[in-house]
Amino acid sequence: MGAALNDLGRSEEAVASCRKAIQFKPGYAEAHFNLGNAFNALSLQEQAIASYTKAIQLKPDYAEAHSNLGVVLNELRSANHFNRIDPMAFLEEHEVASCWAEPLAVMQEAKGKNFSEILEMDAESAAKLSEILGGEENE
Repeated sequence: MGAALNDLGRSEEAVASCRKAIQFKPGYAEAHFNLGNAFNALSLQEQAIASYTKAIQLKPDYAEAHSNLGVVLNELRSANHFNRIDPMAFLEEHEVASCWAEPLAVMQEAKGKNFSEILEMDAESAAKLSEILGGEENE
């Protein structure tokens, strides 16, 4: 119900609906995910992060929750809210660091490098970066 209300632009009602669902069934990852979407639609990023994080804690392989968490974190970073925050420390605080450690490490290694320098990375790191960015390995 919360997802449908949010899709209709009734995000405040979606928040209330998701909270009722969570109250009834606290371990329901999808309700936490939908709550995160409603909070995000209301531009309440901190609450959205908390909701997506809870969904991931309940269901570690919840790809959509990981994706939406990444989008919100990227939006905050782009808006200069995260310039002084260490991403790994933030993720550890929210207990989802283990899911993001490898992609962040590879992307940190590539940060500030131009394309030719990235190509000079060791083969394993380059392959991981390609996978993260959605490319295919070319051997």
